Amino acid sequence: MREAIDINRKNGFTRQAQKETHRLANLISTKLIPELDELRKEVESKGVSYVLEQYPDLTEVVENFDDIY
Repeated sequence: MREAIDINRKNGFTRQAQKETHRLANLISTKLIPELDELRKEVESKGVSYVLEQYPDLTEVVENFDDIY
């Protein structure tokens, strides 16, 4: 989505870029942030080691949690 926004802005399609920006912000607030909050609670309650054992695909997310959030 971020790439589409940049391309639309570059090509002068400001209205479409605004729409995509709004969609991205909505996706972040309704999907990403709640998922990150849930991950944080899981890490705080069970520990990083447990979470990474159960969900090894989340290693990069856990290691870069603050930057992503």
